[in-house]
Amino acid sequence: MTMAGYQKQWEFLKKTVELEKVSHAYLFLGQESLEKKALAVEFIKLLNCQAQAFSNRPCQSCRSCKDIEKEIHPDFNVISPEAGGLARNATRSVASGEIQIFQIRELKKALSLHPHSARYKSVIIEDAEKMNQEAASALLKTLEEPRGSTVLILISRSSEALLPTIVSRCQIVKFYSLGPQKLSEKDERIKKIISLTKSDLAVRFQYAKELSEEKENIKEVLNAWLIYFRNLLLSIVNENSLSAIHTPPSNNYSLAKLNKIIKTIERTNLLISSTNVNPKLALEILMLEL
Repeated sequence: MTMAGYQKQWEFLKKTVELEKVSHAYLFLGQESLEKKALAVEFIKLLNCQAQAFSNRPCQSCRSCKDIEKEIHPDFNVISPEAGGLARNATRSVASGEIQIFQIRELKKALSLHPHSARYKSVIIEDAEKMNQEAASALLKTLEEPRGSTVLILISRSSEALLPTIVSRCQIVKFYSLGPQKLSEKDERIKKIISLTKSDLAVRFQYAKELSEEKENIKEVLNAWLIYFRNLLLSIVNENSLSAIHTPPSNNYSLAKLNKIIKTIERTNLLISSTNVNPKLALEILMLEL
């Protein structure tokens, strides 16, 4: 599961947390449902990560991040047409393919309780456009009277199938489809970073020199690399959480090393885009971390 092409959405969400301007409700709009949920889960991790420094969040290794990833955190719930009740402890089935009012009632009851350990009680509502009329009306009351530090993320393919009053109470985050050309470019950049991780410093430094001369492409290349290493980190976290007996990760990176690479890419991107740093030198420093 990737988040390719959605760096802008991620940076926007990070900034709302950093500036302490988190909305109580978000509406993730777009066709790529898996991508939207992946980003929603990462956002909830960011809100509740136990790492001291904001720049290290989400760390993917604290108890909060791990429990949210596995959807077992006591302050995090997922509602969907396929699940009965709250997804973590569903006891009733949903045969109609709709999100029904009893699911929203259970949600309201869960949100009325004090948080167990998280900064924010959080909920993801998948396929929100599939709420029936009663469920939508019940959710509207929750949105009108948010309780404490609560974040609801509605995921939907279209806002037209939702009550206008629900849409108006949400911070909208749009996801656009990636065209074939963009996907091809992304694949090439991923192949390049994989190749570089297996190359010696001379090859890496030569590429740093070439990339530094293509200033209009540096940001997009670094964003693609950032997505690659984040997904690599997530794959290791997920793999380690499945069982004590599992196939070892297909790379030699530790979680600490991946975190360091990710932070270096972020810092390099920021320096090149907002300061007078020498791009070639900044990229060479990044190459040392691969």
